[in-house]
Amino acid sequence: MASGLDPKRLARMERAYGKWVASQGDQAKVEDLTRYADDPEGFIRDILGEKLLWSKQIEIIQSVREHRRTTVRGSAGAGKGHVAAALALWWMFAKRGFVVITGSQGDQVFDNFFSYELSQMWLPNKDRLGGELFRRALVPTGMNVNNIGKERIGIKGVVSKNISHLTGSHGALIFCIIDEAQGVDDFVYDALRNNALGPNDRFLAIGNPLPPEVGKDAFYKSFLEKSPWNKIVMPMSEHPNIIERRTVIPGGPSIVSMDEARRDPGESSSWWRTYVLAEFPTATADALFADRHLQRCIGNFQSQTFREQNSAGRLVVSFDVSAGGGDSCGVAVKRGRVVEQAYRFETSDITDTEDKCAAILRELGIKRHADLPWDPSYGEVDADIIIDYAATGGGPSVCAHLEKDYGYNVIHFLGARTLGLPLGDEGQQLYENYRAMGYWTLHAAVQEGTCALPPNEQLMEELRATTYTTNKQDGVLISKKKDIQKVLKRSPDIADAVMMAWTVDQEQATIGGSNPNLSLGF
Repeated sequence: MASGLDPKRLARMERAYGKWVASQGDQAKVEDLTRYADDPEGFIRDILGEKLLWSKQIEIIQSVREHRRTTVRGSAGAGKGHVAAALALWWMFAKRGFVVITGSQGDQVFDNFFSYELSQMWLPNKDRLGGELFRRALVPTGMNVNNIGKERIGIKGVVSKNISHLTGSHGALIFCIIDEAQGVDDFVYDALRNNALGPNDRFLAIGNPLPPEVGKDAFYKSFLEKSPWNKIVMPMSEHPNIIERRTVIPGGPSIVSMDEARRDPGESSSWWRTYVLAEFPTATADALFADRHLQRCIGNFQSQTFREQNSAGRLVVSFDVSAGGGDSCGVAVKRGRVVEQAYRFETSDITDTEDKCAAILRELGIKRHADLPWDPSYGEVDADIIIDYAATGGGPSVCAHLEKDYGYNVIHFLGARTLGLPLGDEGQQLYENYRAMGYWTLHAAVQEGTCALPPNEQLMEELRATTYTTNKQDGVLISKKKDIQKVLKRSPDIADAVMMAWTVDQEQATIGGSNPNLSLGF
């Protein structure tokens, strides 16, 4: 019978049988390390032989043991990736769990984590640990690498863009690691969180504190004060090589490299702040709004004292109407220096937009034109209503509807207009247009902490995505709406509405709209 088999098939069967027999012998030699299930530091020191752990690495180890989520930002050479690989081995061999490791690029996951960090600790101990190392995985002895996801034990690497591979790994004892976390898309965090759902599952993000990008700022947000993550910072100044001014841990930073960086690029540089101090930049070079300033304004919104002291004055309601009148629109409601509401609403067409704007004004109880007869269905709240009047948008139609059909006074906003802009002392132009002046005025209030903004995440994203440049001819120029759309994948409707609401208290330059006494005429 055997002589009738395909020789190649027979050879494959013989190799597979031989490998299985060998694995039984290997399995017998593998040590049971579950006694270290609750002692990651002991496993890393006793089994992996890692004796040179510094205080911040020990802090990471203890945090992963005790907390569901740990986020780590570190300086160059801090050893955060090394301790992450050690924890992955502990999770697999002592906890008998499943590790998913990802990063923004393939070489980070496969070449750095598996081929370097993991292999240099696993190879010297493979007889004791067992297992088989591949470019993208480490599997227990005797397991087919294709079964790693089904068996829920081992270490698996996935490029973050392959999001489909990050789901469906539910089970007991899941450990998700994000390497170079500052470059990973936000949706990857969501996918991984869908895997680590159990109370004993763990989540570790490690990276450098680079400027946050819209859509890739989950790592940055993990360090915000109210974030549920346990936060660890690894500045270069606390590394033992720097403190003792000698090589205590090979591969770590040196006092020579730190002194060179102090001279060039210097302590005031963003490089120094990121790679030495392990701090996030306060803002990108051309960002109009620094996040720390935005967070302070959110704090003002949440402060009853600030609101009581800064909510006097006339109510302002502004609408940023989308092109054509359909799609999404932004609305902001402001009184004094407090933006009480800022949100987006969806519409189907221009008629729907007109009706929804009118409904919002009625809900707020806004008063109609004083010359019209009293109507009990309208309110008695005095307010300024501002609508984006760009000819390419739906503003002109919405304005006409609210003015003629409902009798509201409306201020027309033309952000591209330049006539009547304030000039500098030497007659120079200070702003490219009224939109630039409006945003710069809002920027000043945010920077000084003299306004309150609601904690709307979309508003924060839109403001962080707004940038500026300056030149002698035009003064301040604000990033075009279409450029912000490319970054956000949506229009910055809410930010534009807030900016327009803020302009009503500023210098009124030209006349226009149905209420000439209040119109900004932009």
